[in-house]
Amino acid sequence: YLSTEEVASQIGQYTDKLLFDDFGSEAGIAISVFYHEAEVEILTRESFAKALSLDVSTPREEIARFEEAYEPLLNFIDLHAYFGLEDQAQAIVELMQMHLSQLSVIIIGQDNHPDLSSEHPTYVIGVGDDGDLAGFQTKVIWT
Repeated sequence: YLSTEEVASQIGQYTDKLLFDDFGSEAGIAISVFYHEAEVEILTRESFAKALSLDVSTPREEIARFEEAYEPLLNFIDLHAYFGLEDQAQAIVELMQMHLSQLSVIIIGQDNHPDLSSEHPTYVIGVGDDGDLAGFQTKVIWT
């Protein structure tokens, strides 16, 4: 058994040189480990926003996408096969699948808002047995 914090620590050992390029992003953006103490039972837009203290009524912190992560994680592995980094990507996906539940992709920030950057914070995460959140964070670029 690994705590959610230990899962995140292990994910962090594999993030070097890996990118996330999905959901129509105009570029692959580097990933970094994500860990956040929380008390999430069911991962929803609302529980995620509460855990990260997001004000979803604002365009900057609105949740633009909230989706199941199965296909994006397969795409993540496939993307890295071209670069010979699929073992690293596979290790992250396996850690997440073995130790986290409710794997989701969450993209923050209203699209096409005149006052916001085209870079949208993106979380590919799951919930640990202790209710903490772990996985990786990155950005998507939408213009």
